[in-house]
Amino acid sequence: MKVLMYSDVFGGPTTTFIYNDLISLAQSHQVKYLCVQRGSSRIDYKDVEVVEYREGRIKKKLKWIMEKNGWYLGFSNKQFSEKANGIISHFKPDIIHCNFGYEALRLTDNLNEVNKKIPLVINFLGYDASFHLNRPSYVRKLKEITRMANVYATCNTNYLKNNLESKKIHFCENRVIYTGVRLDFFDRKEIYPEKKK
Repeated sequence: MKVLMYSDVFGGPTTTFIYNDLISLAQSHQVKYLCVQRGSSRIDYKDVEVVEYREGRIKKKLKWIMEKNGWYLGFSNKQFSEKANGIISHFKPDIIHCNFGYEALRLTDNLNEVNKKIPLVINFLGYDASFHLNRPSYVRKLKEITRMANVYATCNTNYLKNNLESKKIHFCENRVIYTGVRLDFFDRKEIYPEKKK
C-alpha cells in the first residue's frame, strides 16, 4: 500500500513518536512524508517532500485575529495547493495520514477534487482535541471535514476522543490507538561521562 503522511514539521524534537510510526509503517508499505518544513533534529527519512506555505505578515496577523475570535479559520494557498497536489497526484497514495487535527486542516483546505477522494485519516494527539476545541472557528472547520465520506480519525486517548464527541465532531469512524514512545531514543549514556569512584 502507498501511504502519504503529513504534518507541518518533519523531525521536530518533540515528535519522535511520529518518526517511530513512520519507520514502522515503512517496513511493510511505501511511505512518502509531506511537510511544510524540516525540523532541526537527528531524525531522517529518505522520502520527505517539503512544500513551503508562505503568507504575508499582515495576512497572517489578520487570519490569527479572525481565528482567535472564532470568526474564521482557513488555509487556502494557491502555491502550496499546486505543489502539494502535484506531489500527491504523482505519488498516487492509497491513503493519506495526517498527524495533528489542526495541521490536517492546512492540507484538506488545499486538496483538489481528485485528491479529496483519497481516504484520509487524521491522528489527534493532544492540543488538537483539547485546547483548540475552545475556538469556534476550529470546531466548525472540523465539522466541515466530517461531512466528507472518506475522512476518518484516530485519537491516542479516550479523553481526546470524548472531547471531540462532546463538541459534536463525529467522524464516520474514530478509534483510539495508543501511541508509545521508544525510550531508548532518549538514552543519555553517551552524553555524560561515567563517574568513577
